Amino acid sequence: YYQAGYCQYQLKQYSEAIEQLELAIKKTPADQKVSLAQSYLFLGDAESKLGKQLRENDPEAATQLLTTSTQTFTTLLRKFPEFENADQAWYFKGEAFESLKRYDDAAAAFRKVLDYPDSEFRLEAQYGLGFIYEKNGKYDLAHQHYNEFESNGQQHGSFQEVRFRNGEVLMQLAQAAR
Repeated sequence: YYQAGYCQYQLKQYSEAIEQLELAIKKTPADQKVSLAQSYLFLGDAESKLGKQLRENDPEAATQLLTTSTQTFTTLLRKFPEFENADQAWYFKGEAFESLKRYDDAAAAFRKVLDYPDSEFRLEAQYGLGFIYEKNGKYDLAHQHYNEFESNGQQHGSFQEVRFRNGEVLMQLAQAAR
């Protein structure tokens, strides 16, 4: 079931992926921790991605799916705290909270990603934190996270956008200092 769910996930067929991954979680023996953890990870992200797709046409279903995805990630991280992709789960959880406009929860999840120094999601978490702080008028914290991104993410696809946002934040800080 995991393989079928993962294939559906890769094909962006999230409803089908959710069905298969839920079956994988029900039918996978408890001693197969890696398979179970991976099933939870991709289930949570499929729920989140489907929720984002439905946001415009069915906001109620979207909110329900996004909320369910945060619960799926919570279950994953509670059941498998040593999961090798826990950083990815924290990042996905932060994205889902951000989509729900639960910015404090999103920031808390993104900060957990920063606990993993070698995480491939570290830059995205820095960007997410900068964006949330900027949105909430905490320009000094936004600047700090955007600077961290700029220092380490010159090759990242969002580098120019982060650089622009950091400039906007610096202008806000300068205006506040007047």
